[in-house]
Amino acid sequence: MSLGKIENAQMVREALKLACFRVGTQQAWAELHHISPIVVSDMIRGKRDISTRIAATVGFERITVYRKIKK
Repeated sequence: MSLGKIENAQMVREALKLACFRVGTQQAWAELHHISPIVVSDMIRGKRDISTRIAATVGFERITVYRKIKK
């Protein structure tokens, strides 16, 4: 099973920042997507995990990956 290219959370944060820039402000983007501007700010600054819905809104799929620990 291939997961495709895996991006890190910083890539998603950058996409979110760019999406906010395109509409003018974080607050404008937040209002457009019916989410608190504080939550958007926290996600961009890394103080809050990127939600599944927000990841999808900026073109990403949120997945969880587990890997066997090598001993």
